[in-house]
Amino acid sequence: MASKTSLIQLQEWSDRCQPGKDRFIQGLPKLELHIHIEGTLSPELRWRLAQRNNILLYDKRMKHEYQSLQQLQDAYLPKFVDARGEEPRSTADLLYFFELFDEGLLVLKKEEDFYELAMEYFARCAEENVRYAEVFFGPHSHRHRGIEAASFMNGYRRAQQDAEKKLGIVCQWIMLINRQKPLEEAWENYRTVAIPYKDMVAGIGLAGNEIGKPPMLFEEVLAQAREDGFKITAHCDVDVPDTHNHIRQVLTTLSGTGADRCDHGLNIAQSEDLIRKTKEKNMGLTICPWGYVIYTPDHPIWLSLRRLHEAEVQITINSDDPPYMMGHYTEGNLSLLKVAGHFENSDIAKFVQNSINICWASDALKNKMMYELMDYTEKNLK
Repeated sequence: MASKTSLIQLQEWSDRCQPGKDRFIQGLPKLELHIHIEGTLSPELRWRLAQRNNILLYDKRMKHEYQSLQQLQDAYLPKFVDARGEEPRSTADLLYFFELFDEGLLVLKKEEDFYELAMEYFARCAEENVRYAEVFFGPHSHRHRGIEAASFMNGYRRAQQDAEKKLGIVCQWIMLINRQKPLEEAWENYRTVAIPYKDMVAGIGLAGNEIGKPPMLFEEVLAQAREDGFKITAHCDVDVPDTHNHIRQVLTTLSGTGADRCDHGLNIAQSEDLIRKTKEKNMGLTICPWGYVIYTPDHPIWLSLRRLHEAEVQITINSDDPPYMMGHYTEGNLSLLKVAGHFENSDIAKFVQNSINICWASDALKNKMMYELMDYTEKNLK
């Protein structure tokens, strides 16, 4: 049974997944391993930065300027099906997310903008009891606009330091390579961003539209990153053409012996061989449920997740780009598993345990987080 859902159903789920609605999930110490910092740009911050930087906010699709914050907020709501869920998604509807995302980046110009972007996210982590985060950032989103690496990296560094000092949240960064950009650009960002800022960048990831762009196209730079001590991960989006071959490359050959993690990878559930290889590799998957129910409504999401979970694949639950996914961060994504997927509290705790197992924190911090999780579950799992 596919998970095609109407806007009415999405809104009902969303209401039930608001922070604080589920007491067990609210109190659970949590991690975040798959979030794009540029994808956390809220309509409110986007509006404020546009005014500060004197930037016109324009909707290319509807061909009009946003006249109010409310108009901008409304643009973030999913619109790919009608109220009954009967209208198929069009190519234009699918592209709208990327257009809205890319247009939002234009308000990010100065170091302070990037600092505020990251601190807004870390404040949300504190509200949701997220103790540790590994956060994607994309130099390709800014360099072509003439933004110097120091502007965004220094802003992110300050936020990382303040998040730990003021909020008790530990963060590491993952630099993304965009598949749609040339290999030469990947090398340029690797040399001028990842290497100079290696003290704050833990890994290199592969993202972007992967249609016609298999992971091994970027093997050269990822193999060098592996040699230089970076962790490696790669997006394998849901139901893209040739997805099983892409996943197989990520599991077995990318960066020499395969990546350290697979981002998304839900289609692994369709292949016993890929399930076996994932377990042999002890590779974790960074799963983002709200993104799937909104943007891939024809995939049997809950069946896939259940199969992977029962096969003891290390599933972790994450947020991706929350403002574009009905505003749901870590807590809301975990709640959706109970509300729509009918998982239990014990399953939710196991997903957090998986996150600790596969994260790139120090052994000391992993042990500390595991002890806290076990203590919480012992007291709250009845």
